[in-house]
Amino acid sequence: MKDNESYAGAEFWRNLVYLNKAFNLAEINVVAKDLAYFAGISDTEVYYGIGEPYTLHLSYNKQNGELLKLLSKSFGGKIHKVKIQPFHSEQVWVWNLSSNHAYKVLRKIHPFLRIKRERARLCIECYERCVQPELSLGEKRKIGEAYRERLQNCQTEPEQRFDYFGLPHLKIAYIAGLFDVDSSFVITERKDRNSYLLEVFNRKTDYETLEFINKTFGGKIYSVPKSKLNKQDIWELKYNSQQAYVVLQQVYPHLKAQKRVAELCMQFQEGYWRGITGIPVSPERQAIGAKYANLLRLYHLKWRSRRGVSKHR
Repeated sequence: MKDNESYAGAEFWRNLVYLNKAFNLAEINVVAKDLAYFAGISDTEVYYGIGEPYTLHLSYNKQNGELLKLLSKSFGGKIHKVKIQPFHSEQVWVWNLSSNHAYKVLRKIHPFLRIKRERARLCIECYERCVQPELSLGEKRKIGEAYRERLQNCQTEPEQRFDYFGLPHLKIAYIAGLFDVDSSFVITERKDRNSYLLEVFNRKTDYETLEFINKTFGGKIYSVPKSKLNKQDIWELKYNSQQAYVVLQQVYPHLKAQKRVAELCMQFQEGYWRGITGIPVSPERQAIGAKYANLLRLYHLKWRSRRGVSKHR
C-alpha cells in the first residue's frame, strides 16, 4: 500500500512539474482548464501539419460556427464560410491559424494532448528549427520535407500520452472537449416498453482513449460490428439512464458546443427518473419523455436550419 501511495504522489508531482514548464502554478486553475478542453477537441477533430516550404498549419472545420468563434476569441485566427459542394446548401465554418500564430497555440496545448501529442511535438520541433536565421531557404525546405515524411506515419504510443493523474479538474475538462465534438446525447423512445431512455455514447477507432474515459466514468466498451460503410475496428463506450445523467453532470460545466443538449437531457432525467424499474410507465412519465424528446428534436432542427441546412431533407 505504501509503495502505491509513494508512486501516486510521485506521479502527481511529475505532472505538475511538467505543466509548470509552460504555466505558472498559480494560473493552472484558470488557464489550464480551457487548454485541456481545447486539447480534447484538437485530439479529435483539429488538423495540424506542415505545408510548403515549412509553414505550420492548424485548421478546424465545423457546422457549429459559434464554437469556432469561441476558439477564435480565445486563441485568435480567422474564420470563414465554405460550401461543401458547389450546388449543395450545406455550409461549414473553417477556423485557420498558420506560421507563428499556429506555433504558439500548439505550444500551449501540447502538454495536454494525448492522441496527437507526438504529431504536435514534431510540428513544433520543425518550426523551431526552420525559423533559425542562419539557415537558407533551401535548407529550410529540406527540413520541412523531412518532417512531413515523419508526420505520415507518426503515432503517439499509449505510454507517451499525458495521463492527468492527480489533476481531476483538468482531466474532466479534456474529456468534455472529446464529448463536445465526438459524442451523442440522446433521448431514445423504446416503443416495445412504451418508455424513454437517456443515452450518452462515444465511438472511436482509438480504443485507448475510450479506456481512458472508462477509467474515469466507468461504463462498458463494445465492439461495433463491421459493415460495408464500416470496415475498420470501431469501439463504442455507452452510458444509459442514471449513469448517463451522472456523466453529464460532471462534464456539463466544461461543455460549450453541446451545453444546451446536455441541459435538456439532464432536465429529462430529473423529471422522468423514479429509481424503479420493471413496472409500467405512468402516463405522466410518458408525457415527460415525449416532451423532452421533442424539445431535443426541435433544438437540432433549429440548429441545422440556422446554418443553411434544409429541415426537410
